[in-house]
Amino acid sequence: MHLNVASLAISALALAARVSADRMIVFQYCFFTACSSPGTWYTAHGSYDVDASEGCRNPDVPGMTQLCVDWGKSRGHFYFLGQNKRCIRETSSDFQTCSDDFGFATCSDVYWDEVPCTW
Repeated sequence: MHLNVASLAISALALAARVSADRMIVFQYCFFTACSSPGTWYTAHGSYDVDASEGCRNPDVPGMTQLCVDWGKSRGHFYFLGQNKRCIRETSSDFQTCSDDFGFATCSDVYWDEVPCTW
């Protein structure tokens, strides 16, 4: 069997596309109990701004039909056209005090990574 470089490259790209997981990074700003959660969704095809607030929505990510975030349980799920439910979980965060005048606000970068669905 003879494989050329182009065949190997195409095979490697196909394998990488299957194993690449989606990820979301959220910049959460909270003032007392009111929070805003703008995020960036990362796929193998690019990055997209999303609203990562509590609950479900139809995000502006090509092919994604629903994104649901459960901040209380640090988990979420999402659907792409023609795919089963896929899940994300909060994997880490960098908490810090924001530069407000009274010290009542907190800011954090929250990292959500794709995990196997167990819920």
